[in-house]
Amino acid sequence: MIFSSNRSGGYGGNDIYISFRKTDGTWTKAINLGPEINNNDMQLWPYASPDGKFLFYINLEGRGNGEVYWLDAGILRDLRS
Repeated sequence: MIFSSNRSGGYGGNDIYISFRKTDGTWTKAINLGPEINNNDMQLWPYASPDGKFLFYINLEGRGNGEVYWLDAGILRDLRS
């Protein structure tokens, strides 16, 4: 599960986190995707492409200007291991 949250300990604004479902049906502790993605702007609406190859999200700056970013979803596979 990929989500955006303004929980404490982030980089500012909303950050993007991921949690993985374990074989027993419970979820791992949420992992912040780090400073390569998150910054003091708001990172919102993360979405993985249906084929699992890309991660899309919006970076919303303080003045309300937003841009769509996309990157290889390999970062998510790396966090799982």
